[in-house]
Amino acid sequence: MTPIPLFPLPMAACPHELVPLHIFEERYRQMVRFCRDQQEQGGAGEFIIAYFGQQLASTGTVVRLVKVLRTYDDGRLDIVVVGRRRCRMVEVESDFAYRLARPEPVADTKEDWSETLATEAFNLHRSLIQVVTGKAPAEARYAGVTQLSFLLAATIGLGHGTKQELLELPDEDQRLLLLIREMSTLMHHVEQVQVAARAIQGHWELEKIYGNQSNSRS
Repeated sequence: MTPIPLFPLPMAACPHELVPLHIFEERYRQMVRFCRDQQEQGGAGEFIIAYFGQQLASTGTVVRLVKVLRTYDDGRLDIVVVGRRRCRMVEVESDFAYRLARPEPVADTKEDWSETLATEAFNLHRSLIQVVTGKAPAEARYAGVTQLSFLLAATIGLGHGTKQELLELPDEDQRLLLLIREMSTLMHHVEQVQVAARAIQGHWELEKIYGNQSNSRS
């Protein structure tokens, strides 16, 4: 595989995920210029987001530059990228200010997955999105996806440690089990917040109407 830029960050990204990034270091401004030049010549304009915690993770995600949202007077950039595929990273020597790595494909240990787990995760995801936004995603959004776990994970705000764990899990069933656990917990928290919000709203409405009664003398 041809080496591409390597961008170590204190975050992980999943395939299918849209990620906004603020680019301020000069070397990574150069990296974005490289991606834009590639795209102008018909190339992909890709780089690797690698999670850097206590050390650099060995599994990352190849992302593609989608759009430069804003260029500041001092050269800083706001961009959006989209996750394409996870990869193993083999770092190589670089003549650029930024690092380079060769992305190698990551294959699951088994090709099939549990339809029961996939259905449970699919239903949980649609329910969670509906509870939060008021509208469930169209079923067509999920059609034709071979690794459902990454599509689901891209839109539910997982912590970066959990995303990295997902990237490193060796088969779809394990990823679906992790997501079912995470989405179930998220659903519980969201429902608790909604109950609390309704209670607060109800008490506040009563306070606005009858609150002066608590200060009146009997």
